[in-house]
Amino acid sequence: MEAKEAQEGSARSNQTSDANSNDPVEPVPTRIEALQAALLLQKYTRDLDDPIARKLETMLSSFRRITRTAGMRNMKETKLISYYPSKE
Repeated sequence: MEAKEAQEGSARSNQTSDANSNDPVEPVPTRIEALQAALLLQKYTRDLDDPIARKLETMLSSFRRITRTAGMRNMKETKLISYYPSKE
């Protein structure tokens, strides 16, 4: 119990010190960048003969499917006339 509490306390202090540091904050990767990274990892693991690589490949495939589906849900409907300039 004491070890767990010490670990949680250490994690909290690290989060606090990270928030107070003057290091530049890295931007969050875009959905497209995440999908490209997942595809790259899938290509890499495809030729590995390892059960963990097989599990990772399956998880990456699920991640890509879910991420693409979420991206499609967030799309906004456009009208065909919005692609043509108005003649005013």
